[in-house]
Amino acid sequence: MLRLSSLPQFKSLLVYGPYHPSAPIHLSLSVPPPHSTLLFSPSRDALLQALQGHPDEWLNTHSGTGTLASMSSRVTVFYPPSPKHLVAVLSLLRVHDVSVPVAPKVTLDRAPALLVLHEPSAYFFPEQEEYTVSSYLLLITHVLSTAEYLSSRSFDVVVFDTRLDQLKLPVLRTPPSSAFDERDDPEDVPRPESVLFFAAKYFELSGAFQLRGQADSDLQTSVLALHRTGQGEIQIDFAFALLFLVFAWSAYLTNGNIHFFILMAIEIALWASMKWFVQELRMLPDSEEAAQRKDQ
Repeated sequence: MLRLSSLPQFKSLLVYGPYHPSAPIHLSLSVPPPHSTLLFSPSRDALLQALQGHPDEWLNTHSGTGTLASMSSRVTVFYPPSPKHLVAVLSLLRVHDVSVPVAPKVTLDRAPALLVLHEPSAYFFPEQEEYTVSSYLLLITHVLSTAEYLSSRSFDVVVFDTRLDQLKLPVLRTPPSSAFDERDDPEDVPRPESVLFFAAKYFELSGAFQLRGQADSDLQTSVLALHRTGQGEIQIDFAFALLFLVFAWSAYLTNGNIHFFILMAIEIALWASMKWFVQELRMLPDSEEAAQRKDQ
């Protein structure tokens, strides 16, 4: 069973690969009382069908008991059928405040401790021209932003996505064909890119479930392999430094073209602003300490 206590500390976790359909349920139920969980899934029927197709012995044994009923009462499930519905629900979520009118369906008694997004890639299969890599990343950004907005302690966010490693979308949307073009150039069609490569950078931890055992054996199990996303600040510094060298070398080759000096100035300004922003974030007090000061 996948439980919070069995995982290292994290604020954001991405899980992909052939995990058991009940893994999001177990993780949601493992939040200790009195804290709660929000679970978002594209389709109620698809979730139930997956659970029925892969029975879970623990859930079957304990379903109907008072303990499981108490744990389930602290899990709120939403089924937004499209990316637009998901963004709308996330933007409407509020923690109860006596000074603000209450909308029962989107008002929470208290900020949850865990937010689980289940199978967001289902919104993009089969691939359609209107969707790009940024369409998927936008959903992730809204989820992470909601976590920061709802709670002063920025609760944990987990994304379960079985087919994320198979999802490929173009970086840019295909432009409409012009009436003046006699034929379409195949090279102008954007090439689909792996969404996993971009999405993993938004998370502190990422993990892939891998099947162990023979494919035709009943003893085949899924094992979760976790790893840290990496030192993102170092990678950004390296990218800025490399870009500066490219501009400097281009200015040398063009005998001091002023446009490259302008680009270098803009790039240095962006680099400095990024470093300043990261430094300001480090100076902020820890979220848990801030919550304790607020209570006092």
